[in-house]
Amino acid sequence: MDGPVPFERPLLSALLIVRDEARNLPRCLESLRGLEKIGLEIVVVDTGSVDATREIARDFGPRVKLREFPWNGNEADARNVSVAHATGRWLFQIDADEEVSPGLREELIGVLPEIDAGPFQACSLVLKNLYLHGTGSRSRIVRIGRAVPGYAFSGVVHPAPAYREPVAHLRGELVHYGYQWTPESRLRKGHRLIEQLERRPEAERATLRHYSERLMALLIAGEGVTFACEWERQGEFSAADKMAGPEALYWSHAVGNALIHFADRDDFASGEAAAAQLIVHHQGHVRATFYLIQGAARRDEWSHAGVLARSLREMGEGEIDLLQAVPEGAAATARAWEWLADTLSAPEAERQPLPPELWQPRLLPVVWRAAAEAGDGETGRPLVADKVAAALLALFSPLDGAETDILSQAERLTEAALQRAEPGSATRLLALTARFRLNRRLGRLEENGALLREALAGYSAVRWLPLAFPQEEFTEEAAAANRFPVFARRALLRI
Repeated sequence: MDGPVPFERPLLSALLIVRDEARNLPRCLESLRGLEKIGLEIVVVDTGSVDATREIARDFGPRVKLREFPWNGNEADARNVSVAHATGRWLFQIDADEEVSPGLREELIGVLPEIDAGPFQACSLVLKNLYLHGTGSRSRIVRIGRAVPGYAFSGVVHPAPAYREPVAHLRGELVHYGYQWTPESRLRKGHRLIEQLERRPEAERATLRHYSERLMALLIAGEGVTFACEWERQGEFSAADKMAGPEALYWSHAVGNALIHFADRDDFASGEAAAAQLIVHHQGHVRATFYLIQGAARRDEWSHAGVLARSLREMGEGEIDLLQAVPEGAAATARAWEWLADTLSAPEAERQPLPPELWQPRLLPVVWRAAAEAGDGETGRPLVADKVAAALLALFSPLDGAETDILSQAERLTEAALQRAEPGSATRLLALTARFRLNRRLGRLEENGALLREALAGYSAVRWLPLAFPQEEFTEEAAAANRFPVFARRALLRI
């Protein structure tokens, strides 16, 4: 970004607060390149970096205003320093671990001048969260506001300005890498959030926003017992506030996270009332609907599960609203649940193969459950189009008590499948799991360790191993002991 700024007043000011972001900042700044076409300045407020963060910001060019603000524990104060030094007509909050997608960049270039000439006071965009092993979710968030007197950030956790209406809804994505936590960094993050929340003024701690953010922080920190106690307090807030009040956004996201927590523990009672209430007031809430589907499946209420899944049929990849984070692949997962419910409730002669567009590794637990419900391995075969995958599925029931000839056939089949199946394919994952079961039967624990490492490297994004092993027992030793009976029982319910 060399050369002078060709506008007296920039149209857009990108506001960043940073500390030791030398790894992330270059990617973030590069993603802003091109926005100078509409007039851009970048305000970077450093709160005490000891790495090369400040040098990276200075070297990016004259459009960067670098300011320093000693960290005082209050993120809002730091963000307001960036506001004080911004001169743009629109203020864009962006973090160093975020990246403006090419689509969002072109959209801003094309439409922000038009939005500036109209009545709009803020812009929302799609935030694409990327998690550690490649999975992701999308949510809508307001990040751009018209610079007006009194524009200021407030709040302890994720502070934001009081954005004014009307809001223009952009379709482009801001990609967020900040949720790529390890278990250790997740715990640190959670405890740091809890400490920040405890510093809020007493009046603010009585709000629904504070309660919702505390629930999410407790889950991040792994404080399950305290979370359970706090969850019981939700009756202190009215349904009107939780569903349609000014802080309903925070409650909706808190419930979404709580439902994931409950589902991971096969608990489909604790969150049922909250999920049902969300759906009544907010049709199409994906995580709430999936939670209720899983609960219905757990009780073998497949007709009800099918109705719930069909309610999401039109979800597709359409507009994402402000009240939820939609997991990637949600539309395909909803269709797979619908297919599964229809398949299990239909006479055997009328059962249909899994549609090709739904045949993804992340949906394998659905297929496995269908094969198991269909009866023996042979009956399950028509549910899978790939013949090798069907043969591998057929191995799942007879291996434990198999005779020598069956074990020999299983060995030949799994060896052939592993040689032929493409890395990352659904068939290869089936081959890995079938071989894993065979090795357990034959006592080949060392080879199982190698299979585990391949599955971790290639299939973590589909949550294969967390489905098989509880988080606290997620080790090679647990894999060697083989907990696949638990996997077979719980896989579908955790997808």
